[in-house]
Amino acid sequence: MNQVQDETYWKFYNTANGQWRWCQVESTGYIICCSGATFRQRADCIRDAQAHGYESPLELSHA
Repeated sequence: MNQVQDETYWKFYNTANGQWRWCQVESTGYIICCSGATFRQRADCIRDAQAHGYESPLELSHA
């Protein structure tokens, strides 16, 4: 695992209209990047985050 991944976390949340978004956040709270789109399904949001470097806890435990 790289150092950047260790110092960041990913936040998945619903917007006011019920759509899903993700953000990658530094441990200081600084937002590194957020999804450029919203998603109706959480699974679609997670897939988009994975395309941007997100590794789910399940993936990390099997690395």
